[in-house]
Amino acid sequence: MKPSLLLVEDDGDFRSALVRTLDQQGFDNVVEVASVEEALRTLDERPFDVVLTDLRLGERDGIDLIQSLRQAHPAVRPILMSAYATARDVQVALAQGAVTVLCKPFTPDELREAIQQAAECGTGFHGTFHGISLVDMLQMLHLARRSLKVSVSGAVSGSIHLQDGEVVHAEAGPRKGEEAFRLLLGEPAGSLQTAAALDGVERTITRDFETFLIDSLRVLDEESYGAREADELAAATGNTDGDDDPERRFEMVNVKDGLGKVMEIDGCLGCCIVDSNSGMMLGAAGGGSALNLEVAAAGNTEVVRAKRKTMKSLGLADGIEDILITLGKQYHVIRPLTQNDAMFVYVVLDKARANLAMARHQVGAIEKELQIG
Repeated sequence: MKPSLLLVEDDGDFRSALVRTLDQQGFDNVVEVASVEEALRTLDERPFDVVLTDLRLGERDGIDLIQSLRQAHPAVRPILMSAYATARDVQVALAQGAVTVLCKPFTPDELREAIQQAAECGTGFHGTFHGISLVDMLQMLHLARRSLKVSVSGAVSGSIHLQDGEVVHAEAGPRKGEEAFRLLLGEPAGSLQTAAALDGVERTITRDFETFLIDSLRVLDEESYGAREADELAAATGNTDGDDDPERRFEMVNVKDGLGKVMEIDGCLGCCIVDSNSGMMLGAAGGGSALNLEVAAAGNTEVVRAKRKTMKSLGLADGIEDILITLGKQYHVIRPLTQNDAMFVYVVLDKARANLAMARHQVGAIEKELQIG
């Protein structure tokens, strides 16, 4: 249902043009007046959802009208229009309750979006806020099942679109979908503004909100951790030439054959190679339903990170040769690759059949075949 509109504009020609534009956009429930006094009398006679008022209206201006509405008709949502509004005018209008300020000349789409935004404010609050993160904002909108557009302005700017509380699309410059969403989510500060949902927005994100948000935060955290690790490695080795492409620094070869040789170790139940920056498994062998290597890869990534953090806190300028976890029936061996310690080989051994010392020696020998410098 379209909102009822009271248009307050003393320029007859512009008022008529606005009425035609509003009618073309389906807003046919419009009453037009030319002054603040006439607007207040009309509002006393019947209710309106939105008041669209010009700033300059004679002796009393649009800000006077907005201030009067706040006392006499608090349910009405005002929009201020002006070609001459100063920053102070805008600040006062918003502080007095204006939903937004339209700067003349504005487009029909801008007019429609402002009216839709004002109409949607009828069942909630509107205004300014500060000190809230984009994650907090999105969670709030998800719980409220809102359909709207969130504009993000910062070092990276773009927009996030929600339908019934689910993120359906994001764009930041030429990027769209999940990549754009993560770029915006990674911004530490900036400004946020909500607007009415746009019709016909393409759907580039299909995952449910909670899973998608948690996974996006995980990826951002891993990328940030990986960047810090790379910077620390470059500083420690003096490699500051900017060549941070792992494919150029460490070329993985014969991964399948290497993992096959690991599986030949007595008592080997499964093995994999993992990138600790992302937690991603680069190759696996063995395992099965009783040994989920993907879950193990993610868990052991945290083990490696925690160990490095502890070593750094203790001031130990040394590398990890391997990490051994002894269970009741199994040995779990984590061995970082010597030429790329961001990656590690993870091996699970049957305690009853494996010779631990021999197995660790064999893993050390085999891992040299997995890489070349």
